[in-house]
Amino acid sequence: QDYDAWRSLGLPDLDAAYEPAKVAVQKAPVQPGAAAGSTAAPQTTSPITKLFYGLLMGLLSYLVILNREPIIAISRLMFGKAAALLTKKGA
Repeated sequence: QDYDAWRSLGLPDLDAAYEPAKVAVQKAPVQPGAAAGSTAAPQTTSPITKLFYGLLMGLLSYLVILNREPIIAISRLMFGKAAALLTKKGA
């Protein structure tokens, strides 16, 4: 098939210098809101504030779970009153 003058049958030259076929190109990451030349300062959040907000959200969810029965009863009462007002206005 590929028999040449050196009888290599298409084998690579082992003494040739290495040349990579492709060069990896790394693109710069796109910042959200960085289009059209905006000069907004990047917002940084410290781990302490993330910890504080996490603890606060955990405490609130714990209190909601503990008091879910009264919360459900109050919300049913309020939705019942709202439905009664809407049906009264629509009639």
